[in-house]
Amino acid sequence: MKNWMKALARRYEETRRQNPRQKLLVIFDIDGTILDMRYMMLYVLQLFDREHGTRYFENLDVEELNIHENQLETFLVARGLSDEARETLMKWYEKNRWAPSAVMQSHRPFRGVLEVIRWFQIQPETYVALNTGRPEFLRADTLRSLNALAGEFRVDFKSELLFMNPSNWEHDIVLSKVAGIRHFESEGFKVVAFIDNEPANLKAVADADPEQNILLLHADTLFESHPRHVPAHSVSGKDYDLVSLIGEESLPKHVQFVWQGVNDIPNLRQFLASNITWGEMDLRMDPEGRDLILRHDDFYEFPHGEDESLSYFEPFLASFEKGGKSLQIDFKEGGPCVDRAIDLLEKVAIPEERLCFKGNLHHLEERGIRLLSAAFARAGEEVLGPLGRLGRESLRLELGPGEKARNPRADPSLGISRRHRGSPGPGSLPASDFILARCHRLGFQLSSVVLLWPRGGGGAELSV
Repeated sequence: MKNWMKALARRYEETRRQNPRQKLLVIFDIDGTILDMRYMMLYVLQLFDREHGTRYFENLDVEELNIHENQLETFLVARGLSDEARETLMKWYEKNRWAPSAVMQSHRPFRGVLEVIRWFQIQPETYVALNTGRPEFLRADTLRSLNALAGEFRVDFKSELLFMNPSNWEHDIVLSKVAGIRHFESEGFKVVAFIDNEPANLKAVADADPEQNILLLHADTLFESHPRHVPAHSVSGKDYDLVSLIGEESLPKHVQFVWQGVNDIPNLRQFLASNITWGEMDLRMDPEGRDLILRHDDFYEFPHGEDESLSYFEPFLASFEKGGKSLQIDFKEGGPCVDRAIDLLEKVAIPEERLCFKGNLHHLEERGIRLLSAAFARAGEEVLGPLGRLGRESLRLELGPGEKARNPRADPSLGISRRHRGSPGPGSLPASDFILARCHRLGFQLSSVVLLWPRGGGGAELSV
């Protein structure tokens, strides 16, 4: 079975090569494609309970709503509501499901879809349009609610790229979808792909495009029309996977992935078997202060449990060296932790260009910074990896809230050239537009995202 995001990536690349200067367009439906309409149903049903003093839906979970929003009555029958109750509720539902309050408060996007949209919006001469069966009078509410959801992802939906059904509710939707495609083509766009959850809508576009110039993608969520209408040449999927869409080879050449949290045997095995070059360990002393161990949390707040097995730094370090991996150390403590780490790193002799250090200024202090800079002077000069050369800092310093340390940049002898306070937000670097928009679907469980600035600018390192 084809991966629909990879199919989209291939078609986009092919279309761009064939049309290097033309405006390219990817078209999305809204309801059931961008938005998970189960949350609208849940919101409206529970609102009915609150306003009518009933308790039909007080324990209803969104996972129980496995029906299309236009098939709610079937769900109510299965739930055992009386004919009278169903009639009252359905009238209320139809009246309130598109009320401004419901539109603003209940809509929720499918995971990953806004990251995918943002990816296309930041590509040169590439645009994302919306082609919806919603009637025209909902234009303002539609844009307001979508942009409220999308702002966090730096996605911006514009009125001129929104085509709405010129007819009334549930009328001529199939015809409207084709009209939307034709409208955008008449505006000078080359349509790359059309994404919709309704099989009937995809069939209509397929019938209007016999040469199959447009890639048809079926969002296999909840739909009302029969699945037999899904065109044979379309590709179905439901996970908006950013990694499948862009691939590591498509990332800017100055971005590298860092596998974070290589603190236990299962993570170590997975990391060593992966094609990720950089791995990060959280380093601190054991409770007795004798050996270096790998543990993110401190023992004061999270005491050592009786069943907890400690992972020791030295054998993990040997595995990194043997596997040809590059190491980023997140120092959770300074003092003896730094001294012991330097001794072991010199013993194993991992090349300096495969080392990177990260730490809180409060933990490392000036002494720790100077020791690391002196011991591994070349660690911050450059990194050679699968994505090319990455100039970067040897240290990333994080200052705690209200901490007023002197700016290390003022003292070149510390061996670093830049200080970063807090976490960088979207837009800090050109690459971060898609990196920091919430990397839900990078194929890993993300605990955090970190950007390391290079000397002189121009690159970034991504920790996941």
